[in-house]
Amino acid sequence: MARIELNVDLNRVEGDLSVQVMLEDGVVVEARTAGTMYRGFEQILLGRAPRDAMVITPRVCGICGTAHLYAAVLALEQIWGTPVPPNATRIRNLCLFAEGLQNDLRQTFLFFTPDFCHPRYAPHPLHDAMMRAFEPFKGEVYRETLAMTRRVLEIVAHFGGQWPHSSYMLPGGVVTPPDTRRLIACRAVLDELQRWYEQRVVGARLEDWLALDSADALFAWR
Repeated sequence: MARIELNVDLNRVEGDLSVQVMLEDGVVVEARTAGTMYRGFEQILLGRAPRDAMVITPRVCGICGTAHLYAAVLALEQIWGTPVPPNATRIRNLCLFAEGLQNDLRQTFLFFTPDFCHPRYAPHPLHDAMMRAFEPFKGEVYRETLAMTRRVLEIVAHFGGQWPHSSYMLPGGVVTPPDTRRLIACRAVLDELQRWYEQRVVGARLEDWLALDSADALFAWR
């Protein structure tokens, strides 16, 4: 039986991540991940007033402050038994969703795909196309991703007043109501992002993409 252990260290996330995988005859039998950079949220908050968490936690990270703010507010609501109106939860989830889109797009097109622009891949027939699309700060898709991820974060700004370091969630709700003007503005942002994603990433309508139900269907479509 062939047993192989793989250890991979990733440093393109918010804090280094270590991944260990054990293979037996080519099959993964054990896997684990470990965050190796200590950030110390809990120690920073020791001795402070509970509401300070809503100011401090979204400022620890420069790319996913909404997620940390949400976690802090949920913790306070659980401690105090505070009810939350349904619309407040919808606003929170919408903003978290927007930040998640930003994270996924930047992780893919700003952190991952630029690796294919490395000179070691120069002999590959797709290297020139990869350079045109993903060369850092020059590639077409790279620059478009910067623009579109800034655009999608406007959704957070509509309800939080700013991004990053927003503090618009409070125990029991949010500070801004979901009025018609804000909802229309958010809808426009999502429509624009969807059009860009369909044209530049998928190459088809999302409905067509989501209808693919197997690998064979994917390859036939391509």
